[in-house]
Parts: sequence; C-alpha cells; structure tokens
Amino acid sequence: MDEDRIFQALAHRTRRIILRTLAEEGPQTYTSLLKRTGLTTGTLNHHLEKMKGLIVSNRGMYELTDEGWRAYRAMVAVEGGSGGVRVSSPVDLIIRPSWGFENLARMGPSFVATSLLIGLLAIVVTLRFFGASTVLGNALFPLVFSLLGARIGYNVREYLRFLVSFPATLLPLLLTSLAFAYSKQLASLLGVSKDVILPVIPKIGLVWFFYMLMTCARHSLRLNPNESFVIAAVGIFAGRVVLDSLGGVSLVLG
Repeated sequence: MDEDRIFQALAHRTRRIILRTLAEEGPQTYTSLLKRTGLTTGTLNHHLEKMKGLIVSNRGMYELTDEGWRAYRAMVAVEGGSGGVRVSSPVDLIIRPSWGFENLARMGPSFVATSLLIGLLAIVVTLRFFGASTVLGNALFPLVFSLLGARIGYNVREYLRFLVSFPATLLPLLLTSLAFAYSKQLASLLGVSKDVILPVIPKIGLVWFFYMLMTCARHSLRLNPNESFVIAAVGIFAGRVVLDSLGGVSLVLG
C-alpha cells in the first residue's frame, strides 16, 4: 500500500479510532468494533473497506497488518508526542500477556527467545523435582491436545506460531513447580502453615495456565475468544486425563 492510500484511510476520525483500538487493545471481533465506534453495520463496513491493506480479518478477528502498524505510528506522530504508544518488551508476557502474545505471534526475535527460555526452564525445573511423567502431563500433552482440538474443531493448519508461543504459557508451571518444591520456605515467608499453602498452589496454577493457554491460542492461531476458550479447556482437560494415567503430579491442571 502506498502513502496516498494510508493518508486516505486516516482521513476520517472513525477510521483513526478503529486503528487506535486495534493497535492499543489488540485484535477485535466485528461486534467489538461496532460497540467501540457506535456505528451501524453498513457504516462500519464502509470504513473497513476503506482500510483494506491496513486491517486483515483472521477467523473473525480484525487486526493490523504491517502497513497498519506503520499507519498507526504515523498517526501518533502527527497527533504529537508518544502518548498511547505501547513500548513492547518480552516482559509483557508476564505483566500483560495479551499484548505480549500478540507481539510473540508476530515472531519478534526477543519475544521468541524469551518464550523458548521460559519453556526450557519450566521443563528443567519440573523434571528436576517431579520427574518425566509430570512434565509430560503438565506440558507436552496440553500442547498436543490443544493443537488437535484446533485442527479438528476449527480446521487450523498453521501451527508454527503456536509452537513458538506455547513455551511462554509454561511460566505458571515453572513457578508452581518451585512453589511446591520450596513450599516450606514459602509458607515461612508468608507466615502461614505449609498445609495452607499446598492446596492453593495448584488452583492458582490452573487459573493462570488456563488464561495463558487461552491467550496464546487466540493470538497465535488467530481464534476468536470463544474458540480459544474451548482450545484451552480441551488441552487442559485432556492433559489431566493423561497425567492421571501416568501417575504424575498435577501442578497446573487442577
């Protein structure tokens, strides 16, 4: 897309709102864009047509293309200052996962490296304290069954972004493994009994892992929120079934 088309797309305030929403809040459904703009379907369709090349729809989720990000940066520069521009960092995978996984899905080198490092540490630590069966049940099989669910349920065929993004979802597994292994020290630090800590750890791990896996599926497989919820549920439930058959310890599977 040339500069003339970018300027044409940015000429209307509504299109600038759409651009900013997708840049600062992440991919949106058509219904979400309707709510944020307050437009009728016909008017929204008109503006989306004008923004071809800046926006692409993947499985019902609208997101910015590379040209769209270029247009967003140009818009912010014209408006003055850097307000509203998110400075992306691999730390986003921890403090704001939705934004972090969106950047990871674009295969940014620093995000990919961080994801792989998290996954490696989670596997090594869990293997060290709990053995291979626990690693298989809590990590490998949720990955496998999530991919199978996406393939069978939603005919998703492109898996590379998911395979690269999935290791970052194992951050809860890493910290839960450490919390279990050092539960006595953790209980002492918090000033509570170890018996109080132990039942809570897997529950926190489950909620956190479910959110991370759902967010990973949404951005890397380009699923809508309902589809990503189903994929996360399938991966975790099936992983738990296999884990029980292997006799491993449930750390993030409930």
